[in-house]
Amino acid sequence: MKKLYISESAGFCFGVSRSVKLAEETLKNSGKPCFSLGELIHNDSVVNELRHKGLYVVSSAAEIPTNSSVIIRSHGVPKSDYKILSEKCAEIIDATCPKVKRIHKLVAEATENGRTPVIIGAKDHPEVIAICGWCDGAEVFANAEELKCWLDKDADKRQKPMTVVFQTTQTQHNLEEIKKILKKECTNCEVFDTICSATSIRQFDAAALSQKCGAMVVI
Repeated sequence: MKKLYISESAGFCFGVSRSVKLAEETLKNSGKPCFSLGELIHNDSVVNELRHKGLYVVSSAAEIPTNSSVIIRSHGVPKSDYKILSEKCAEIIDATCPKVKRIHKLVAEATENGRTPVIIGAKDHPEVIAICGWCDGAEVFANAEELKCWLDKDADKRQKPMTVVFQTTQTQHNLEEIKKILKKECTNCEVFDTICSATSIRQFDAAALSQKCGAMVVI
């Protein structure tokens, strides 16, 4: 007889649960047309359910009509979007994950202090795009190999002040590999472990389950 295992960490993290709750409350109480900048979370069934309840999904702040309610998704958006929404007299419901908000603050402070923001993550991911929108001159690398290639192209980069942050869904392995390179190569670098603890727990659980299951399904 086959046995079904379910990870103890299965389900939404805090940031995603919070954004869905805020969206449902807004749809119920706003009285205005409700929009989200991009799909609220990476879950088709939830996004479709919210659409059914009246949430319009748009790809840019420019598409938002004036005097609307706008939900900022859990991944966050660039700082410039807030300015556009303010000019449109929008009611902003900010569902950005607090852990992502912390990264926005770190990279903004890096720019203010003349440091180069370095983001470890996927360039085309909404979270990383948003982070880049809170600082100037950010460099984005997917892994340690890309970072090493960038440093090797110009030896002077090793002396430049850098602030390094990580997309919240990065792996601990990637973080450790990056830290090894920075410790060896750079002289003025500050590194912040901004990987979400919920992500780390899920990664650990997935690896553990894979060792005792014949097949795994990730939803």
